[in-house]
Amino acid sequence: MACEQPTLSFSSCLGNSFRQTVAGLFAREDMKASTMLSGHVAATRARAQASESEYLIAAQDTTYYNYSGQAQMSGLGVIQGKVRGLMQHTVLLLDEGGLPLGIVDQQYWTRGGAMDWPTSQKESQKWFNALAAVNQQAQGSDKRWVVTCDRESDIFEFFKAERESNVDLLVRVFQPRRVEVATAGVVCPLPTVASHLDDYGHYCVHIERQVEGQRRTVELTLHLQAATVHIYPNQDLSPARHKTQPLSLVVATEVACLDVQSQADCFDAENALSWFLLTRLPNADRNDGQRIVRFYALRWRIERLHFTLKSGALNVEKRQFDDVHTLSNALTFGSVLDLCNESR
Repeated sequence: MACEQPTLSFSSCLGNSFRQTVAGLFAREDMKASTMLSGHVAATRARAQASESEYLIAAQDTTYYNYSGQAQMSGLGVIQGKVRGLMQHTVLLLDEGGLPLGIVDQQYWTRGGAMDWPTSQKESQKWFNALAAVNQQAQGSDKRWVVTCDRESDIFEFFKAERESNVDLLVRVFQPRRVEVATAGVVCPLPTVASHLDDYGHYCVHIERQVEGQRRTVELTLHLQAATVHIYPNQDLSPARHKTQPLSLVVATEVACLDVQSQADCFDAENALSWFLLTRLPNADRNDGQRIVRFYALRWRIERLHFTLKSGALNVEKRQFDDVHTLSNALTFGSVLDLCNESR
C-alpha cells in the first residue's frame, strides 16, 4: 500500500497503532541509517551480482532538506542563511541501462545541529566515505563499479584515493588545474585543453533539466573530444612526483537539445552545458568515449530519487518528528520506499 499511495501520511497508511510502532523504531538511540539500510544494501549487492551488466554505476549526490517550518524539531542545523534542516548524501547503484538496483550508502549531517561533522573533518569527506562504502561492496564482485560524481567532488586527493581494482571513478571536473595531454605532450589549464583532444564526433543522451520552469526529459546532442591525460597537483607540489596516473578525459559539449515529449527545440546556446569528465575507464576509441558520457548521463537518476523524495511524490519535508535523529531514520526508510516506486 505504501508504494501504491506514497503521499499518504504514516497514520493514514499504517494506522495510528502501527504508526506509533514505526515512529518508536525510528526514534531508538541504537537505530541509525547504516543499521536500517543493512538488509537493503545486502539485497542491492545480490541484485548487482545477478545483473547482466558488466558495469555498475554508483552515483553519488547530496541533497538538502528544509524543515524551517518545524520549530519544535530539535537538533536541526542551518542549510543556508536562516534555513533550517539537514543534509543527506546518497550512493545509488544502477545497471548500465539506468535501472536502480538499490542504495549502497547514506550519510546525514547538520551544520550547527545534533549531527555535525567531527571538527577534524570537512564536509568533503562525504565523497571519500561513500567511495569506501563502494569499495566494501565491490570486494569479490566480478562487475566493474563506476563511482560517478558531479563537479563538487573535483578534489585532487579524491582522484588518488584508495580503490578496489574493480572500482573506477567518473568525475565531472572544473577546477582550472594544469593538465598534461599525454599524446600531444602539452601542458595547459583545463579550460583550454579541448583544442588538444581527439575528435570523437557527436553522441545523444537523455537527461532531465528545467525547461521553461518545468522539469523535462530532454535529448542532448553532444560533441565529444577525448585524450589520455595526467592531472597536475597544486603548484606547491612537484608535478613529476604528484601528478595522477594516466586518466581518460572526455569533453562533451552540448550542440543541440530537444524536449523528448514535445520534440520542441529547447537549445540555449548561452547556457549550453560542457562536461569535462575524468575517469580511469578506457577511451581508446569513440565507443569508449560514448560509454563514458552515457554512464555520466545516468547520474541524473539520483537527482530523480531526491526529487521524488522531496516534491515528486513522498513530500518528506512535510514529515513531523521530534528530533533530527528520528527524522534521518525516517528519511532512510523513505528512500527505500521511493526506490520501490521508481523501479515499477
